[in-house]
Amino acid sequence: MHKQVYAEKIDYCVTEVSSSNKPSMHAHLAIGFVVIHTFTDATDTWNVLLWDWTRDSIYP
Repeated sequence: MHKQVYAEKIDYCVTEVSSSNKPSMHAHLAIGFVVIHTFTDATDTWNVLLWDWTRDSIYP
């Protein structure tokens, strides 16, 4: 949905997901996100994820 709405105006989607949230990490990676950075704060370890909408994808 986001890609369909914003891809003509925006090249990338960036988000962060807790590394302990395995279902969310799996879902994000499955649609095309890649981990571009990992950091740890006082509460958890986080993955910064990027979805490059300039590349072809099976997901709209």
